[in-house]
Amino acid sequence: MKITLSLILLLSLAVSCASKKAAHHNVEEKVSQETVIDGQALGAKIREMINSSQTLDADKKAKLNALITDVGGKNKKLTEESFKLRSVLVKELISGNVNRKEVKILKKKIKDVEAEKLKNSLATIDKFSAIVSGDPEKEKMMQEMIQIDRVHR
Repeated sequence: MKITLSLILLLSLAVSCASKKAAHHNVEEKVSQETVIDGQALGAKIREMINSSQTLDADKKAKLNALITDVGGKNKKLTEESFKLRSVLVKELISGNVNRKEVKILKKKIKDVEAEKLKNSLATIDKFSAIVSGDPEKEKMMQEMIQIDRVHR
């Protein structure tokens, strides 16, 4: 009995791993077929997909477009800040008189700004999902979770 149970568990683990590997392969294939674009072009492409969707009603389209505008504005400001920090860092590094403490501070600031951009993008995906699913409770829960996360930083 123990051997049978062990074999079943081992088989289910193998199937799960194979399924996960196939999902990873599918994602990699889809990503490799996408053209590389900048943030502005990505926003335009997403808006086009939203506005031409046959499955979204006008209310969802409006919410999604507002969401894209919001995250685009936030991330644009963060990108500008990241570029400023990088510029100062490069100037510091090539100055010939490198202040290690300042370099460390600049690197941390860049990391923090980039982490905030990522957090904004991932939170937007959650909001996007809640809107598309049409589940107001899920949408409300996502908003609350995002607010809690921001409070605990």
